[in-house]
Amino acid sequence: MIIDCFSDLYPHDLKDTHKIREFLKPYYLLANELKCLILFLHHTGKRTEELLPSKNNFLGGQGFEAKMRLGIELRRDHHRPTHRHLCLVKGNYLPDLDKTHSHVLAFCPDTLTFTVTGERVDFTQLSRGYEQEESRAKWEQAVDLKKEGHTYEQIAEKLGYAYKSAITKLFEKGKRNGWDVEEKGEE
Repeated sequence: MIIDCFSDLYPHDLKDTHKIREFLKPYYLLANELKCLILFLHHTGKRTEELLPSKNNFLGGQGFEAKMRLGIELRRDHHRPTHRHLCLVKGNYLPDLDKTHSHVLAFCPDTLTFTVTGERVDFTQLSRGYEQEESRAKWEQAVDLKKEGHTYEQIAEKLGYAYKSAITKLFEKGKRNGWDVEEKGEE
């Protein structure tokens, strides 16, 4: 059974741990009696995609997270629009690797289905801080390639971007972040 979404059904304050646990008890009893799985779709807080995947990203108080046996966060890949990261952020009896590395899924918008790619990504690579470092490294590579006389199209191909416009945006980002000024100062 999939319930979409928890906050539409729950009539009380999302920060009231006792009431959340009380509300979830009949679902727990039903799942045990019928030997079935009940999944609740629940939301994460604003701007949590900038943070590491975590059970602490769930909206509301600790009661929701505490009552669940498994917590999953599904988030977009920052670089591949058709990929998602399935992150097991809470799981009793799961190995640590499963709670620190996402399962990468390819999303098909036509069928609204996912395919397991077999790729795993460390949660630390899913936060905006990591993306900034990775972006800076790509920018530095692009600068070096530009100095070697490569065109934007060639740079895009070498760095794995589909279009040269991505390189234009990368250089603009470098300028906005002051990376180009730092480099000029080093010369």
